This record gives sequence, C-alpha cells and structure tokens, in this order.
Amino acid sequence: MLPILAGVIGQATAPGWPGGQPGRCRLPLVVAVLVLGACAAAPGGGTAGDIRRNMTSDDRHIAAMAMQIAMERRADHEASTWTNGLSGNHGAVVPRQSYRSPTGVPCRRFEERMTVSGVTATFERTACRDDAGRWTTVT
Repeated sequence: MLPILAGVIGQATAPGWPGGQPGRCRLPLVVAVLVLGACAAAPGGGTAGDIRRNMTSDDRHIAAMAMQIAMERRADHEASTWTNGLSGNHGAVVPRQSYRSPTGVPCRRFEERMTVSGVTATFERTACRDDAGRWTTVT
C-alpha cells in the first residue's frame, strides 16, 4: 500500500452518510482507477485525457483512492488531497453536493483539481455508488 494512504484506510464512514455503518470502513483496499473523461476541457486548452497521459500509474492509483475517500468520508466542501512524492504531481477532490438519483442511488457532484507535470486543471464531475459499494464517476 502506498504510504500516503496508510493513515486513512480504516477510518469510519462519514457520520450521517447513507449506507455507512459508524466505525466500519466500506472502502475496498483495491480501488478501480479513476477514469477521467476525455472530453472535459482543462484550462490552457488541454483535455482531461491530456492531463491523464502525463500521470504515472501511481498518480492514477492515489487520485482514485482520494476520490473514493472524498465520496465516502468527506462532508460537502471538505477536500481529500493527494500527493505523489515521487512524481511531484498532486491534487484534491472536493465534494460539492450530495443527493440521491431518481432511482435512490447515493450520488455526489465534486470538483477535481490536479497539477500534473506543472499544469493545473479543474474538472467538475459526478460520482454515484455502484452495486458493489464503490463510487464510480458518471460524468
């Protein structure tokens, strides 16, 4: 496991968040890689795909864990940050609005900010909890 995440695995689910059990972590130790939409525009004319191509596999893994932690444990407007000390790349995931879809699935709109190879970009995304209990980006 990456050292940056060692301190957050095992923390309790955010108080009052639907589906959580106080004192029990619902995050899997292996998390699907966060997929950035290739059509999202980044400041400076790049796209999410451009930013992602410059990320290392460790960057992607750490960013995916930060997204899972933010969706599961952080209150709206509370950031989950990540840093890869080897690449120097870093970012934050900030939940903005929690809601339930028309079918009752927990969803959250969030802002993802990252600096990769010296380029900073911000993306507005939405994630919903899937049948396995993981958060999956839908936009």
